[in-house]
Parts: sequence; structure tokens; C-alpha cells
Amino acid sequence: PIIHKLKIMEKESMLELWCQKNKVDYYEIKSLINFYTNTNKIIDDKNTLYINKHLEEDKEYLDTILINEDPNIKLDKEQRKVILSDEDYTLVVAGAGSGKTTTIEAKVKYLIEKQHIDPNRILIISFTRKATNELQTRCKKLGLPVKNIHIPFPSKSSYWLIRRIPSSNNNWRFNVQNY
Repeated sequence: PIIHKLKIMEKESMLELWCQKNKVDYYEIKSLINFYTNTNKIIDDKNTLYINKHLEEDKEYLDTILINEDPNIKLDKEQRKVILSDEDYTLVVAGAGSGKTTTIEAKVKYLIEKQHIDPNRILIISFTRKATNELQTRCKKLGLPVKNIHIPFPSKSSYWLIRRIPSSNNNWRFNVQNY
């Protein structure tokens, strides 16, 4: 990418000379480099503001999101953050019995009900047959028509996926949630 090349030129003290030679405003180029260098931080800051705002605004909704399934389900703050995160992809990583399935179920419901996402555009991938079956059962019980895929682990498919998530240098907007 050109930003990378411009950063190299700047590091090697060649950028200002290049700008002079090509009659380009050096400070505009520096501003452009700075903007693109800080884009991820800008996005992260905006996402944090969004989540904090909606933790308050959607509190009642999140308090009762799964009440029809089980009135005793209470989502903690980290689960609520996963539900509210607005990324193209979300990877939920947590220990056994920590509420991953409940969190994913609530996120799917939130995406469909509050974000008006077409259920056909939601794909849940699980590495265990048990989790896949549990998610299918829960989503069906709530009337959530989503696709769910089980990828056996270890397998070529799971290794392919893990190698690309989240450390890939592609342009996926991916949110890894550990809690």
C-alpha cells in the first residue's frame, strides 16, 4: 500500500524531498499518513463509545433479551459488550461453562431484532458438535432462523480458519471477545 511506502520514505528522511520534487504539500502527506496510521485506534475509540452508550440505552432490552427462554439468565457486562460489538465478525473465546452459547444466542437475537440484520447473513461456526447442536436448539426455540456450521477440530478446515482469525492481514473487521 502507498501509505506503507510513504512511511518508509519518511523514516528514511526522503519524504520531504520527494514532496518538494513532486510539488506536493509535505504537511498534507504527513497528515494523511497519521490518519491512516491511526485508523484502527479511531475505530476502536468509536466502538468503545458506541458500546458504552448502548450499555446504558439498551440496558432494559439486554436485561430481558432471553427472558422467554429462561427468566433466570442474567448477562454480565462482558457478555453485553460482545452482544453490542459492531464488527463484521465476532469470535467468542471463553472457558467451559462461562456462557459462550448464551452470549452467541443473545447476539444473534440482538442482530436480528435491533440491528435488523437478515438472518441469512448470519453464520455461526462452532468447533464442537455439542455446541453446534445446543446453538441450533436454542436459536430454533427463539425462532431465530440462522445457519450454524460445525467444523471438526482438528481438521484442515479448522486449521485454515484459525490461521486467518484474527491475526490475518486481510481487511476483515474482526472482534475477538475473551471473557
